[in-house]
Amino acid sequence: MIKQQHGRVVIISSIAGLRGVKDQSLYGATKAAQDQLARAWVVEYARYGINFNTVAPGMIETPMTEQLTSNPQLVTATKAATPDGRLGTPDDVANVVLFLADDHSLHIQGNTIVVDGGWITQPGGWI
Repeated sequence: MIKQQHGRVVIISSIAGLRGVKDQSLYGATKAAQDQLARAWVVEYARYGINFNTVAPGMIETPMTEQLTSNPQLVTATKAATPDGRLGTPDDVANVVLFLADDHSLHIQGNTIVVDGGWITQPGGWI
């Protein structure tokens, strides 16, 4: 990427790196580290035309979250705490990644884009 003077790096982080989530302290710490790494890389490599950003999904219906999404009480509580009233889909995350990988995002550097339907804006959290 340095040789080409162009590149995009999109790291999948998590809202657990931005907000405390019960039983997710180590996971959250590693995701927060990813967010900071992207910001540090901007300082080091933006001059080479390389963008670094992270995407922080909330509750997305995937095999990784199957143990959580199979709990009806948790799903109901999460939907109730999410302004758009639903769980996210892989397409929700993929659309943000595609945008960040595109030249339309040239001036977006070192940001964490949250994909959670607004959940992070609400008090409380998951059960």
